[in-house]
Amino acid sequence: MSAFNDKFIPLESINSNLSERLKELIKSPKPYKTLNDYFEKFFLDKEVESYLLKAIDIIKLSCGNIAVGDLCKKVDIHQKKLERLFISYVGVTPKKFCKIVRFYDTHKILSKNAIENLSQTDVYFVQYLAILILL
Repeated sequence: MSAFNDKFIPLESINSNLSERLKELIKSPKPYKTLNDYFEKFFLDKEVESYLLKAIDIIKLSCGNIAVGDLCKKVDIHQKKLERLFISYVGVTPKKFCKIVRFYDTHKILSKNAIENLSQTDVYFVQYLAILILL
């Protein structure tokens, strides 16, 4: 996979059938809608393992504040398998996904309260959240 990093590789050299199909779709009267429908069908046809869905739900419920080891125990899966599933389907490791969820939740809190209107206790809370995100 590292052979593909930071390189331009024409789609024809990887999958000529897909390349031809996409060229046809682009020439359609409504290319954006046609491409969107094609990719939705393509990705929705993929079967996602239930372990991954359960892990994502647990991470969201915990607002990203869960250790990967604890997550593996709750999902009843080995840590390496969970990491492979996350990298394969989500594109990042479970630990990085937890950081993204923590950041998103912090953003939601900050967007509800304008920064100018934060009280002193809110400032400490935001600093605490920022430290959690960086961990």
